[in-house]
Amino acid sequence: MTMREILHEHRARFAWASLLIIIGTGFGLMQPLVAGQVVSTVQLRESAWPAIWTLVGIFVVQVVTETLGRYHLEVTGEETARSLRRRVVVRALHARLETLSAYRSGDLISRIVGDPSAFQGAVTHGYLDMAIGILTLVGAALLMAAISPLLLITVVAIIAIAALGAGIFLSQLQAVATKKQAGIASLTADLESVLIAVRTVKTSNAELRESERLSRSVQRVLDAARRGAGLTAAATPSIYLAATGSLIAVVVIGGSQVADGSLSTSELVSALLYSTYIVVPLGGIVEGYTSVAAGRASLRRISEIVSLEAEYEYGEPSTMQGPADERTDHPVVFDRVDFSYAATAPPVLRSASIKVQRGSRCLIVGSSGSGKSTVLNLMCGLYVPQAGSISTLGSTPSGQDLRQLRSKIALVEQNSPVLHGTAREAVSYAVPQISDAEILRILSSVGLDGVFPDSCSLNRDLGDLGATLSGGERQRIALARGLAVRPDLLLLDEPTSSLDTRSFESVMASIAALPRDVTVVMVSHDYRQLEWADSIIEIRDGGLVWKT
Repeated sequence: MTMREILHEHRARFAWASLLIIIGTGFGLMQPLVAGQVVSTVQLRESAWPAIWTLVGIFVVQVVTETLGRYHLEVTGEETARSLRRRVVVRALHARLETLSAYRSGDLISRIVGDPSAFQGAVTHGYLDMAIGILTLVGAALLMAAISPLLLITVVAIIAIAALGAGIFLSQLQAVATKKQAGIASLTADLESVLIAVRTVKTSNAELRESERLSRSVQRVLDAARRGAGLTAAATPSIYLAATGSLIAVVVIGGSQVADGSLSTSELVSALLYSTYIVVPLGGIVEGYTSVAAGRASLRRISEIVSLEAEYEYGEPSTMQGPADERTDHPVVFDRVDFSYAATAPPVLRSASIKVQRGSRCLIVGSSGSGKSTVLNLMCGLYVPQAGSISTLGSTPSGQDLRQLRSKIALVEQNSPVLHGTAREAVSYAVPQISDAEILRILSSVGLDGVFPDSCSLNRDLGDLGATLSGGERQRIALARGLAVRPDLLLLDEPTSSLDTRSFESVMASIAALPRDVTVVMVSHDYRQLEWADSIIEIRDGGLVWKT
């Protein structure tokens, strides 16, 4: 993904904005000539008002056209940032977990929120400021050449020397901008992790330690920013040298030409103005280059996410067919599956094979870290095995089939996330069309009828990540969300770990009441589940061993 590709999407508005600003710049270049005419008419003791009014009209046209152009340019920048944010969000949500997990969540947030804004600055100011600066400089140089080639050569020579000095420093800006953006992303990730665990931080008396760690992240951003500011500041004297040197040269050389009669006073005035038109844009070019450098660095970080491999692409045709007879009887089949989270990580599963009977109540047990949750994630296609094959509900969980497959599966995670919103939105997350009556029935079945007794209570805001709920209530909300799907396959990861005895019995009763054609696979350390299960699988040394 390149800047050209991004701008191509908004080429009409960008072209219109550029045209307006270029027209305004053209009218601006006419001003020194008209100003010279004013001086000339005064010298001839003629009325200067026609030239003055012409100068005022040119100025008004310039202001109007450039204002309209800048407005359209700002809108283009906002649309570009929106487009980039949407691309990153869509790709991040569709990327394979094994590739997405390489990025900290705070880093991803920074790439979604901050980096498009930096790129927006390159669009709205960087590129066009550089282009207009160059256009103004070239146009002024040509007009100045018509007045006095000697003055132009002198000014260009001074600017060339200044540009050489500035270029030495500006060439390093993009690397510094990349480092700064990476520092901001790291700071965002560090801050997010602290805020999520703020209760642990407080009860561990770790406020000062975490403050110092975050301060170090802030310092890294500041160091990169200082480096960038130093490079820009080092280039600035070169611009001042060009400005003052050019002005002095035009006054001295142009004054000499006026004295010997080879240049008129009005031409000297125009030449003086054009010398500023040549020099002043240098500042805009430097600022534009700085903005472009930051925008390129940000676009590179955005492109990393956009280029991640997706689980499936929208529009990809589904090849999922009705399950074969054998797989109907066995909704979950692992055939010699090997899996590890990274090439250098120890294997979680080695040549693991199982067949789960349709309608069974299967319990997966094993020591902590043995891979119990991983097995559930593999069943619903969140990860892909390195070897062997997996069949879930008669289909290999990959490609466009995932969308159809996951509509028949419900996964209740161990750390049950509750997205921000109301209780109604939390339970109906996967099935937005579900009625309030059905939501209340499901909530009652998991023992939450006292918390949500009627439709009005479903409007209650649960807070960020379910902050207004207890751990057990969040667990049961997650289970209710899974039951609302009416799945063919229900995957439960420690669903009763945060529940008291009464809530445990209520949840287990709701699971027991599921139709017998619903297959339930549960991961648990709770030995009370042994009575519930009709089959038990133990994970041992990377293999899946049937216990019953």
